[in-house]
Amino acid sequence: MVKLFLIVAGWLLAAAAHGQQLPLRTFGQLDGLANQAVQALAQDRAGYLWAGTENGLYRFDGSRFRRHGARQDLYITALHVDPAGRLWVGAEQGLFVLDGQRLRPVLRVDGRALPVRVGQHLLSAGAEQVLVQSNGRLHRVQADGKGGWHAVQVFTPAQIAEHPQLVDLEGVLRDPDGTLWLGCGAGLCRYRAGALSVLGGADGLPAQHWSGLLRDVNGALWISNANRVMQLAPGAQRFGDRTPRDYGTGVQTRAVPLAQDRDGRLISVTDNGFFRLGEKGWEHYGAAQGLRLGAGFHALLLDRDGDAWLGLPGRGVAQWQGYRHWENWTRQEGLPDDDIWSILRGRDGVLHVGTGAGLAQWRGQRFAHAADAGAEQWAALAEDADGALWAGDMTGRLIRRDAGGSARTVAQLATGVMYQLLFDPDGQLWIVSESGLYLMADPRGKAPPRRVEASVALLGDDAGFTSACLDAGGGLWFVGDRKLLRRQDGHWSRPALPAGADKVSHVACDGHTVWLAQDHGTALWHADSGAAQPQWQPHRHEALEGRMLQSMLVDRRHWLWLGTDSGLMVWNGQRWRIFDQRSGMVWNDSNQHALYADRDGSIWVGTSNGLSHLLRPEALFEPRVIPLQLAAARYGGPLAPGAAVAWSGAALEVQLAAPLYQNHETLSFRYRLLGLESGWSASENGVLRYPALAPGNYRLQVMAQHSSLQASSAVLELPLTIEPPWWQTRWAYAGAALLALLVIGLLHRYRVARVLRQRALLERRVAERTAELEASREEHRLRSLKDGLTQAWNRVALMERLAALMAPGGAPFLLVLLDLDYFKRINDTHGHLAGDEVLREVVRRVQGQLRASDTVGRYGGEEFMLLLPGLDLASGAPRLEQLHRAICAAPVRIDEQLQLPISCSCGVVAGRAGAACSAEQWIGLADAALYRAKALGRARIEYAADDACCSDETPD
Repeated sequence: MVKLFLIVAGWLLAAAAHGQQLPLRTFGQLDGLANQAVQALAQDRAGYLWAGTENGLYRFDGSRFRRHGARQDLYITALHVDPAGRLWVGAEQGLFVLDGQRLRPVLRVDGRALPVRVGQHLLSAGAEQVLVQSNGRLHRVQADGKGGWHAVQVFTPAQIAEHPQLVDLEGVLRDPDGTLWLGCGAGLCRYRAGALSVLGGADGLPAQHWSGLLRDVNGALWISNANRVMQLAPGAQRFGDRTPRDYGTGVQTRAVPLAQDRDGRLISVTDNGFFRLGEKGWEHYGAAQGLRLGAGFHALLLDRDGDAWLGLPGRGVAQWQGYRHWENWTRQEGLPDDDIWSILRGRDGVLHVGTGAGLAQWRGQRFAHAADAGAEQWAALAEDADGALWAGDMTGRLIRRDAGGSARTVAQLATGVMYQLLFDPDGQLWIVSESGLYLMADPRGKAPPRRVEASVALLGDDAGFTSACLDAGGGLWFVGDRKLLRRQDGHWSRPALPAGADKVSHVACDGHTVWLAQDHGTALWHADSGAAQPQWQPHRHEALEGRMLQSMLVDRRHWLWLGTDSGLMVWNGQRWRIFDQRSGMVWNDSNQHALYADRDGSIWVGTSNGLSHLLRPEALFEPRVIPLQLAAARYGGPLAPGAAVAWSGAALEVQLAAPLYQNHETLSFRYRLLGLESGWSASENGVLRYPALAPGNYRLQVMAQHSSLQASSAVLELPLTIEPPWWQTRWAYAGAALLALLVIGLLHRYRVARVLRQRALLERRVAERTAELEASREEHRLRSLKDGLTQAWNRVALMERLAALMAPGGAPFLLVLLDLDYFKRINDTHGHLAGDEVLREVVRRVQGQLRASDTVGRYGGEEFMLLLPGLDLASGAPRLEQLHRAICAAPVRIDEQLQLPISCSCGVVAGRAGAACSAEQWIGLADAALYRAKALGRARIEYAADDACCSDETPD
């Protein structure tokens, strides 16, 4: 009967659900996972997470999933990383091994493919062999001697004929000694040293197919399927049933995952939830804890950091953040309210939690509301020496709840929040309140709390307090209203605040060290609590910037914990760590004084959206290596480290990755390209680009920094040589120099020829311009010598010509003065226009009778002068008679109706070159002859006498 009771009790314990809100983070299409039917998960040696889906393979580096490989039509069912780091991919289309960017198919020796079903069908059998279950048969994959792989069947035809179950295999497991365990048919097969045995009903196994197999760290053998979990304990002869309640009620395929985490807990996942077996039995996490699973196979992976990952059918990938370190509770798990203000574990081991709607107590698997304690906001908790629980609420009400659970109101203080309750070594209760500092000297008595007069005397009647602590010397420290108070051996003092601290809101004691902090700011201070005048030493860190401090605690390890509005911080005396929802917390915003160090060293954190419990804080500062990887490098094409590439003008593009999944968003990269720059630059996404690099030798240095872990990676280097293009080689430079000399010579010759051509052109243009100027000047000169009306020479030109004819040594000449008869009558009768036309016509008629050497000009008015060189009176008289007749022969036509007859009179003198007469004298002689012709009746020619002038000799 006792044995039966223990079995039933154990079954009930195994069936209990575990009340906890899971900090899950899901990844789907927005994170690059285009196909969300994830059926296999694996992590390689570099830290990358691999996801096999119904439509291809994906790789995750912490920031985004990316398709991998050229082939994306694979229906992937299994993934496995062997001891050499190779990734093996099982798919319905066959078995593949990842070789760089390619998935190389692995075939049987007969050339046929190896299709792999969903489940535990791939495992390593040594460093260079892999076992794969394909189409119900087991194959060994090994090197084919040609640089590839092939598969051979493990079992011979004779063994298969003897045991037909060997063609209906499910899961496969290999022990360290080489023993193989196989789910075969409706039983379990063991293959050891060439001998095969089948286990079944006689060994405690029901006749079912077994897909999950595991050997735990204690040596127990576990097998499972969609409905059962069985265990063969070390040394046992029969399997025992360890199936948890609600394990197999859903509709599911045969295969279920089976694994063991780093803390030795067994894990399995079915359609009904996540099942974990620990020291206290099975824990069940399902929809109530935030885990919603669909129907199908649920891939399971425990990464190298201990976090759990799940492949959800049709829903992508879920990461259980802080799997090993964090537990979370909300109203869903029994808390009266999500607003958590205080935490305390009583001497009886019961955990009390003060919430915004009353007191909650932990009852094994779930929190329960202590209804007798009311529904007030329990802001502060403390326990007295009798085990009674004391609480202060947000309205100033002080409550005492005895060990029997009976609660009563002890006192109602002035309105204001009770921040803290503190029992000193003498059993006195100190009440830290927004309305002041109070003391109950005898909590067992009925005397109500009284205001501490010393606080009023030192700080004033309206002084409020927010925090208190007790140091190792029995001294009490109180912070309030921008002031600090200390009580030591019954004496009160007011120590000075740290320099630059105009306000402090938090105090915490650590043995003989006291810490102070502000709500806002980047500094903490600490001092020796025993000093008469504390010498405050600042402690600064950039991670404090921008945060609002809500609570401060020093635990038994002397670690300093800070609850802030954006997560939890801890300093272990050497470095900081930072935690938030991405680390596994239920919420980032912690509440005032809602930090509690439990007896086992774990830390409880109250937030505005639930309660978080941090397990094993010692593991938080284990050495961490940031796995910095060079995910891709391109310079016009893929770039290998240390490669020498020809210059192309392309950009150097580098993609960095750090496959670390805890608080990955706080990861950043620093980089510099030596040979181009010496200073470091920062990148949040790890995408680096250097455009248009010149030829030369470079070294890209990169490192990763994780602000939450306060850790950095080693510096990773990518050496790169960009070879110059052919036109920048030494031979090209030499040829260019020769070509330059040749070009310079040709240019010199061209320049000289061009200068000469330009000079000749300039000279030609100067000559042409000079000729133009001379012609213009001659034209202007001639214009100045011509009569404007008749275009005959004017008087100035006539005088110049006459002077030339008079020059010594010249030929004789005739000077004729011609005057139109009665010209005034024409002007008076017919107008000046008619007279002008007569003058022009006379000039035309005269010019028509003259030689080229003769000259005609207008001497004045209607009087013209003619100079006829080379003629004397004898030879010139006939010509003059002819000229006279030509002028007077016909009337001058003025217009269609008017024709005017004209006549003229001429006076002629025969001139001689070198004669003693002046030009005026010659003209005077001709003019006298003209007047004689006028006097004799006009229309005639008169000649001056031959001796009318002086001799040929010029007078002295």
